[in-house]
Amino acid sequence: MPHSKRKMDLAKIISVTGKSGLFEIVGNSKSALIVSSMVDGKRMPVMSTHRISSLDEISIFTEDDDLPLIEVLIKMREHEKGEKILDPRSEGTDLFAHFEKILPDFDKDRVHASDIKKLFTWYNILQEAGKLKELQVEGEDEEVVQEGTEKTKKKAKPSAKKKKAAE
Repeated sequence: MPHSKRKMDLAKIISVTGKSGLFEIVGNSKSALIVSSMVDGKRMPVMSTHRISSLDEISIFTEDDDLPLIEVLIKMREHEKGEKILDPRSEGTDLFAHFEKILPDFDKDRVHASDIKKLFTWYNILQEAGKLKELQVEGEDEEVVQEGTEKTKKKAKPSAKKKKAAE
């Protein structure tokens, strides 16, 4: 029996320079985006003069290639078993050590402690908002098959339509 899994659209989740936390785009006006804080739910306009980054456009440097943020967040969710991650205010060495367990091939020269702090903060915000359950790489659909009382999951083959990697 197929199970439709809602995918979270990281393109609608943004970070705004100068404002803490993450925001979800809920609408727009002539001169601004209307966003809702994922921390406290407050709505506010974000003007076009603000520097905005969609989480969909962010990737993490690795030794081979850049890894899209959604894939990093999925690895974090699996490692943490869906629970909160290490406190982002921890010492830099602790942050690096913990992140290395999740993504061993991250580029240690180009990924800084401040990047990991921000990533861990974002992860915790998404976890508290219940958004991590919706994370799924494009093209990965799951079918839940019932056999007696036991459920098993199968991954569907990725669709031919793949997203162009950010450069």
